[in-house]
Amino acid sequence: MPQLRWFYELYYRDRVGCVDAFNMIQQAYLHRQCDPKTIVLYFDYWIDLLAWGCHHFPDCCIINTDTYQNAIQQCERIIDEREVETKQQKEFMYFRKLYSAWETFLAEERSRNFSEYCQEVGLSYKAGKSYYYHQ
Repeated sequence: MPQLRWFYELYYRDRVGCVDAFNMIQQAYLHRQCDPKTIVLYFDYWIDLLAWGCHHFPDCCIINTDTYQNAIQQCERIIDEREVETKQQKEFMYFRKLYSAWETFLAEERSRNFSEYCQEVGLSYKAGKSYYYHQ
């Protein structure tokens, strides 16, 4: 259903239409005429959510555990159901490892910082810049 995909592409970053846009891309993905572009966009939706959730690591995760676990499950389901591009699969594997490292890091006593921990477990991670606003 390309028209559902088009709606998503037009409104997924729009504050008003973003919820409807997700519903549209989800419907397009579930439709029997789902095409490769729809699969890419739907998978990227979940990857974008994971990327957004970790952009304040090592200070915090800005999405809750249920949200990122759901996003990981959705990506795994899409990979099982459809043909997903290798580049997207690699990106997903990175985020899956990163969130796993984050959970392990939180469970430990944190005697080192998160970047050092990632190096120890063989995960290439560099903390991004974070901006904090005070009143």
